[in-house]
Amino acid sequence: MMDVAKFLEEFATVLSPALIESTRSRKFTLKLEDQELRMEEASQHQRTFIADLQAK
Repeated sequence: MMDVAKFLEEFATVLSPALIESTRSRKFTLKLEDQELRMEEASQHQRTFIADLQAK
């Protein structure tokens, strides 16, 4: 089973920031095995991930 952090890392590398930006206002849930991730939550994690990278 893939944990949420690993999923978000892969999600961030596959989808471009422009696509993340365009999905920010959309409300849907991604289901992966027994885990669920709201798109709003994924967008917030993506912004945090990028900010952390930029700070280094």
